[in-house]
Amino acid sequence: TALADKSIVVVETSQPPRFRLLETIRQYAVRKAVEAGETDLAARHAAYFAELFREAAGTWPTMPGRDWLASYAPDAENLRSALTWAFGSDGDADLGVQLVANTVPLWWELPETPVAEGQRWIAAGAGRLRPDMPPEVQGWLRFGQSWRDFRFADRENLPAALEAVSFFRDADDRAGLGAALWRAGSASLTRETMDQSEAYLVEGEAVLRGLPPGKWLALTLVRLGDLRFRQGRLALALTSYQEGFLLSRTTDFWIGLVNGGSNMAELLLAMGEPERALRRSAERGELVVDVRRHDRVGDALHEAVALQVLQRLRQHLVVEHEIVRANA
Repeated sequence: TALADKSIVVVETSQPPRFRLLETIRQYAVRKAVEAGETDLAARHAAYFAELFREAAGTWPTMPGRDWLASYAPDAENLRSALTWAFGSDGDADLGVQLVANTVPLWWELPETPVAEGQRWIAAGAGRLRPDMPPEVQGWLRFGQSWRDFRFADRENLPAALEAVSFFRDADDRAGLGAALWRAGSASLTRETMDQSEAYLVEGEAVLRGLPPGKWLALTLVRLGDLRFRQGRLALALTSYQEGFLLSRTTDFWIGLVNGGSNMAELLLAMGEPERALRRSAERGELVVDVRRHDRVGDALHEAVALQVLQRLRQHLVVEHEIVRANA
């Protein structure tokens, strides 16, 4: 607190508290360190954050979303600085590739969801991959290239997902393999390749069942619900959606809450249960807004999906009314 009292550091109101040098003080300290011969400051900085985000990648699947963000999101600017140096002319591209491999889910979790920025860093890393790099690193880069947005049936991303599957098998990385099989199953979930999608998703579920339950399993269960919905296996679809939604709620996982809750509401409408659909949509919206309270994404998604479900409910009621009139 003495340094803060002298306006040398700024105390950020986080838990635990973080201390940040004033920018002018930081620049002066860097200049003096360089003058003293310490020319490896940027490399040491990048190496430190490569290790920190390696830890972050390991905890992400099972750590509640808000706790994970509180632990790692405050260092997003440090990550950006490390990546900029690593891929610069005086940097260490191998370290940059490692940083990118460790931060694939981060861009989906940060405030405002800067997925496009994440894709730029993934592209920078992929452009510097070498065949002799560890297969798990290559796997996460290819996985990142396959996970570009919320869509499924995105067959253009299937080759990258299958490359990731192959790399993770070689590395015996079970979490990575389950995640890549989820992406392969999602990308191939079309009318023409539904059997292929099912094979990927069923294997992915089996792999992830052998690990502590977490976000990759939640995503896989939601996508299995989508698959079974399209196959007309409505009871099985509902079971998958319910488990995926519950797991997403347990881990504060907003993507699972959005997809699982809205798709389950669609299913319940198809099963002739509009009241349950509306309740599920409302619950999903409240949870998403709560988890994503730090930005506008939760509110926007809540409004968009709630409107969609209400439109479907209105259509359902109109059809039901017409049937009653026809039978009168």
